[in-house]
Amino acid sequence: MVLLDAPTYPGVVIPCRPVALLEVEQDARGGGRQRNDRVIAEPAVARRRVLEILGWAGAAAADRLIDRARRSR
Repeated sequence: MVLLDAPTYPGVVIPCRPVALLEVEQDARGGGRQRNDRVIAEPAVARRRVLEILGWAGAAAADRLIDRARRSR
């Protein structure tokens, strides 16, 4: 996943640097479980910002943020 604050389209190659790794496990097609980690990256050259990871939160925190955004419309 690339954290990017500009529009893009499928197939574009964006030179990036990794900023985090999300370690996940999911159901395998043939049964059982398998690892399927995600690398979170930012563009190697960011014109508008310097990214700094401040922390992580779970799904409940994400839901609260989405709800607040909906209410502020």
